[in-house]
Amino acid sequence: MSWAKFADNASDYSMMNTAKQMVWLPTTPEEEYMGKQAIDGFFVRAGDLAAALLVFLGDAWLHLSMATRLTRAAGAAAAPLGG
Repeated sequence: MSWAKFADNASDYSMMNTAKQMVWLPTTPEEEYMGKQAIDGFFVRAGDLAAALLVFLGDAWLHLSMATRLTRAAGAAAAPLGG
């Protein structure tokens, strides 16, 4: 499992970061500055909000106890470490 996480992190850094930066190549410096602010300020935060909403709704529909939620969160956090 740790190799899978290593591969995920490596591909995220090498391919995704490169692709994300390539979007800004055909723009002027002013457009890049304004566009990056919009994306980092709104779209990334909107994605964080959507993820939190998904967790909240999943919790509301599944009615899990606090102990069950903590156990599942600990298992999910330990999985990439090979645990």
